[in-house]
Amino acid sequence: TDPHSWAYQAGLHGTSNDELKDSRFINTCPHYQNSPNDAAHFLAWHRLYLHYFEETVRSISGRSDFSVPYWDYSDPDQTKLPTAFLSPSAGGMTALYQPGRTEGLNEGNDFDENVIISIREGIKNLEEEKGSPFFTFSYSLESNPHNLLHGALGGLMSLVPTAALDPIFWVHHANIDRLWAENSDQRLTTELLGSQP
Repeated sequence: TDPHSWAYQAGLHGTSNDELKDSRFINTCPHYQNSPNDAAHFLAWHRLYLHYFEETVRSISGRSDFSVPYWDYSDPDQTKLPTAFLSPSAGGMTALYQPGRTEGLNEGNDFDENVIISIREGIKNLEEEKGSPFFTFSYSLESNPHNLLHGALGGLMSLVPTAALDPIFWVHHANIDRLWAENSDQRLTTELLGSQP
């Protein structure tokens, strides 16, 4: 129940831990599959989640310069898990390794080629949707690459109640935030506010 603990930080996103379920801050992640209206909150909620996670790590570590790096899995040179997340036998850091991911990924193998092709198509679609209504853009980004990568990673990442327990969650979401920033020509305008961009 310590807000600085790994379980509590992950539980903000989602948890099945009965010890945490009574907190009003636990299980608060908005996703489209919960309600179509949650598409409006998905990106902003995760941006703040990353921000406060970084603040928590800074306060614990004493490193005021700490920030979560992003993992650009659409880059042809990054179609494998970053080395730090691989199994200890592959030279990774044990603290970032999580057993149960999709077979082969923890050993340094590439993602399935169809996953990479789909992710690249999803990112290309985001670039084409610049200027589209925010709900449309947010839903597209949440569907692909966000949901697609969660499923492709498997294990803890494949379920909302356990996803943030896998350390790779954070570099994935840092990339989702980067993709939002890079494709941020769209705004909450006509769709919600009745005004022009």
